[in-house]
Amino acid sequence: MAHQLFLDYPNKPSATTSKSETGHVINIYNFKRIYDCCVSYGVRYQPTNPNISIVSLHNLWLAADAQNEVVSSVLATSKAHINQREIAFQPLSKLITRVQNSLNASGANEEVIRDGKGLAKRFKPQHRKKKKQTETDETAPADKDWVSNSHRSFVQQVNYFDQYIELLKVVPEYAPNETDLKVASLEALLIQLKGLNDNIGLTVIAPIQNARIRRNHLLYEKDTGMVDISLKVKNYVRSVFGPKTDEARLVTKIRIKRFKRMA
Repeated sequence: MAHQLFLDYPNKPSATTSKSETGHVINIYNFKRIYDCCVSYGVRYQPTNPNISIVSLHNLWLAADAQNEVVSSVLATSKAHINQREIAFQPLSKLITRVQNSLNASGANEEVIRDGKGLAKRFKPQHRKKKKQTETDETAPADKDWVSNSHRSFVQQVNYFDQYIELLKVVPEYAPNETDLKVASLEALLIQLKGLNDNIGLTVIAPIQNARIRRNHLLYEKDTGMVDISLKVKNYVRSVFGPKTDEARLVTKIRIKRFKRMA
């Protein structure tokens, strides 16, 4: 496995790779290509810097590849918890619409109804256009931490739901006959949703973030990460063979991008 050619690399990114993780996977894949090129130079590749030796390059690739597998494993494990929460939250928007219609028909004053409508709008899906991003050889925009961003959204929904229920509790006119619209039923649902959020923070957010941090240190840490190590390798190869030689082009054309965020 030590001299395995990159064409046989088992973790080459595929079309099904998550967009949020693709950049890191490609970096690891391309670092392996750089390592393979260095191996192909044979005895001509003899750097004095131990950090860019064949053994060090191979060990760094192995460590980063293994840690990226840990990230993938943690993400896969988290899906059950994430799916459970999404299923529980999915009916909330339509339920709030029904509650607001019931409030509108209850005979409550216009100010209360207006306050309710303001809170109810918070549960409507928001659609925003994505900004176009560009990338350069050594600098690229960070991938979106979809787990944390999504979690904040669910936490906000629970907060607004709590505010909405508190509003309903002080409106004597709001006394629906429908069981699922009663304040007691809404409070029970609030407890369930809040519990799911609390569980996600412990079982999903923290493990994913910690796994990513360890992975990203191997890729982007100053001087010792894959990005900086690959730059040192390219400079050494240029010094040995010349910057415009075919040997140098083998490694200099392989791009490894630096991500601004570490997690």
